[in-house]
Amino acid sequence: MNRSLAKVEALRTQAADALDHHQYHAAIVALSSALYLKPSDPELYEMRGEAYAALCDVHSTLLNYRRAVKLSQEEDGALHASKDTMRRQQALAKLLDLRAITMLDDGSFSQVWCVERSTPAHTMITSTSPILLIPWFRRCFF
Repeated sequence: MNRSLAKVEALRTQAADALDHHQYHAAIVALSSALYLKPSDPELYEMRGEAYAALCDVHSTLLNYRRAVKLSQEEDGALHASKDTMRRQQALAKLLDLRAITMLDDGSFSQVWCVERSTPAHTMITSTSPILLIPWFRRCFF
């Protein structure tokens, strides 16, 4: 068991390095391998969501963030929410708000999403208001 946990940590580190170097496909491969070994780790899903966001895959981004939130809530229990859980919930809410606002305003209901390559996805998702992201979001369409 300890051997698989060590492998998960090695894969997590590998994925973090890949994300830092904008190697999103490599990060997804490492994170998917880590999730195979430890499917109940919300941080791994969150990191994979960041990688998918950087690759403009909104569907996979939302799936991974939803799973991260669900697992965080299960870890915390019903009585309280940890800071990590609240941060993941806020990031998911911003993603959903941004997608809805853009779809309503655009009228096309397109599911295309893109992240600026120069900015880490988690920075855009966790530190910026959805309203302020609309111009950035629109540049990614078409």
